[in-house]
Amino acid sequence: MQKAGIKEKINMAKAEMGKALRENRAFSLFVLTMALYYGWRMFALDPWYDELYTYYSFISRGPVYSAIHWPVPNNHVFYSVLSGCLMVFQNPYIALRGISWLFSVGNLILMYVLAGRFFSKGMAQSCVVLYSSFYLVNSLSIQGRGYTLSIGFFLLALIMLYQICVEEKKGFGCYLLFSLSLTAGLYTISSNVYWVLPVCLAGGLCLMLNKSFRVLLHLIAASIAAAVNTLILYSIIWLAIGSNLLSKTEGSEYFGIYQVNIILQAPFRAWKRGMDYMLASPYVQSMDRKTVVTGFFSWLTGLMNLFFSSWGLLLALLLAASLFLCVWMSHKAAKEKKKERFFLYLFFISVLWGLPVILMVQSVQPYYRVFTFLGVPLALLLIAYVDELVRGKQQRWILWFCLLIAVLLLPSSYYNASYADREIQIKEIWNQAGIDEEPKSIFYTDDYQRYVFKFYWDYEPLEVSLKEAEYILMPKEITDEGFTEYVWPILYNHEGIDWDYLNGCERVCETESYRLYKKVD
Repeated sequence: MQKAGIKEKINMAKAEMGKALRENRAFSLFVLTMALYYGWRMFALDPWYDELYTYYSFISRGPVYSAIHWPVPNNHVFYSVLSGCLMVFQNPYIALRGISWLFSVGNLILMYVLAGRFFSKGMAQSCVVLYSSFYLVNSLSIQGRGYTLSIGFFLLALIMLYQICVEEKKGFGCYLLFSLSLTAGLYTISSNVYWVLPVCLAGGLCLMLNKSFRVLLHLIAASIAAAVNTLILYSIIWLAIGSNLLSKTEGSEYFGIYQVNIILQAPFRAWKRGMDYMLASPYVQSMDRKTVVTGFFSWLTGLMNLFFSSWGLLLALLLAASLFLCVWMSHKAAKEKKKERFFLYLFFISVLWGLPVILMVQSVQPYYRVFTFLGVPLALLLIAYVDELVRGKQQRWILWFCLLIAVLLLPSSYYNASYADREIQIKEIWNQAGIDEEPKSIFYTDDYQRYVFKFYWDYEPLEVSLKEAEYILMPKEITDEGFTEYVWPILYNHEGIDWDYLNGCERVCETESYRLYKKVD
C-alpha cells in the first residue's frame, strides 16, 4: 500500500508538471531556451579547480568510491555518487556536469510549481525568470558541484511541506518525499543544514499556529527520520575513513590490519575516528562571535552582490526591513485567512530570522556559494512584494521586465566567464606542445596539473622527482629568485628546484604562465 501511495504521488507530480508546461507554452519555450543555454555552458566553460578535483578524486572513480571517501569537504557526496553513474557515457563533461544540467532545468519547473502555489500564472513565471537571472544561481548552474542539486531538493521539500501544511494532504507519500528531500540535501552537502533547519522551522510554526498538532507530530517524525537516515549515510563514510586512518597510524594496535577487519573488530572506534576527522575540517573556520555579529550586515551585503551585482546594499537593507515586514504580513494573511500567503511569510520569517541565528550560534561565515539556495526565497520575496503592490494589475509588464533583466544579464561576458585560469593555461601549453601520447611520468609543480590531465586527456602519469620525470611543467613564478614563500597552488619555491639540471633539459614551449620541459636522454 505504501509503495502504491508513493508511486501515485510521483505520477501526480509528473502529471502536474506536464500540465503546467502544456498550458504555458511561452513558459515552456523559456525553459527550453534555458535548457539549451545551460547545455551550451556545460561544454563551453572550462572547469575550474573544485570541479576538476571532484572529477579526479571521486566521479572518475565511480559511485561506490565516492560514497565512502571524504579527504576534504570538496566531496559533495551525493552529487559525486550520482555523477559517477554517468561515467558510462565516457564523456568527462557529461560525467562532471550532467547532473547539474538536469537539475538546473528541473529547478525552473519546480520553482514554477512552487511559485504557482502563491501567485498568479504571470507572477509565478516572473519569479522563475528572476530566479534564473541571479548571478550566483547562474554561475553555479552547470558546475560539477552539488549546489544546483541541493536547490532541487530544497524546492521539493518546500513543495511537500506546502502540501502538508496548507493543502492538508495526509498521504504517507508527502511525508516520505519531504524526509527524503532533507536527507538527500544533507547527504549532498552537509552545510545544507542552513536551509534544512529553516524549512523544518517554517513547517513547525505553521502547524503550531494552526493548532494542527497531530500533523506536527507526523512532520517531526519525518524530520527525525531524515536525521537518522543522514546519520546512517555519513556513518558509512566515517567507518571507511576511520578504519583507513587506524590501519595507517604507526603505533596503533590496528596498524597494517585490513580495513574491513578493523570495522568488524572495532566499529565504534573506527566510526569515532572518522567522524572526528570530518568535523575537524579546516575549510570552515570558527570566528570570534563578536566579529560574526558586528560584521553580519557587511557579509550579507557581499552575498547579495553575488545575486545582483551593485545591488547588494539595497537587497541587504530590504532583507533587514523584511525581518519585521514579514511578521506583519503573516499576521495580515492570518486575519484574511489566506493560508497560502500565511505559509509563505512564515517561510520568509524562518529564513530571515533562523539563518542569522544559526550562523551566530555556530560563529562562522561559510563560503558565499554555500548560500546559492537563497535565490529561491529571494526571488519569492521580491515577487511577493511586487504582487502586494500591483494587486493583480500590470502583471504582464512585470513579466516583461523580468525577461528584459534576463536577456540583458544571461548572455553577458560577466555571467559567462569561466572560473578557470591556470587550468586553461595548462590545457593550452599541452595542446601547443602537440604531445600525442600519455607521458610516462611528470614532476608536478602545482596543485592543478594532475586534475587537468585526467579531465582533458584521461592521463594519470606517474608522479616522480624532478630528475626522474619525463616532463616538467614549470610555473614561471618559481623562476623568480624572490619566490621564497609557498603560495598555493604552487608546491615549490625557487630554492626547491635544481636549476642546473632543469636548464639542461629541453624547453619544449611556453605560455604566459608556464614553461614545459622534457628530459634529455
